[in-house]
Amino acid sequence: IVACIVKVDVLYSLIAKKPKMEGLMALLLAAAVAFMATTNTISSTSVSLEGKTLPLLRSMPVKTKDILVAKLNMHLLITQPLTLVSSIVILVLFRADILCSILILILPAAMNIFIAVFGLYMNLLLPKLEWASEAVAVKQSASPMITMFTGFTLIIVAVLLYVFLFFGTLTLPVYAGIVTLFLLLVSF
Repeated sequence: IVACIVKVDVLYSLIAKKPKMEGLMALLLAAAVAFMATTNTISSTSVSLEGKTLPLLRSMPVKTKDILVAKLNMHLLITQPLTLVSSIVILVLFRADILCSILILILPAAMNIFIAVFGLYMNLLLPKLEWASEAVAVKQSASPMITMFTGFTLIIVAVLLYVFLFFGTLTLPVYAGIVTLFLLLVSF
């Protein structure tokens, strides 16, 4: 985001020289925001942070599903506004057309939802419940690392697929719609 603000003139000159770059630039900027969203792995440690109090939490008259949905909602409540602000900053600087603008708004939000769901799933599979400090549960647990690297890999694969296979054959909004739909379907 900072690079886009500082070097906005470079972006404009690239797009002016090659009009086809506009779609690719929109994809790269949306991927950059989505990439930042994958570093927010709040839900991937939310079960581990319960630690020794997990049996107490499970004994309460609250459905397990409600507890897990609350953990997902907390992740999204913290991360979605920041992702939205980052996307809006890019929109203001980039001055994209309407379809690219929708892409820049929706694709990172879909990645955020995927990271929330996948992170919680990984934390249920690989919880770290024995710890002396909360930092151990967050920094030395496998679930945040797996969640983050899975998000990174998905973004890199999506960009490379578009650049090397679909650039010129699929329009960017169609491709971004497919990727967004895939992320949302996998999340639910």
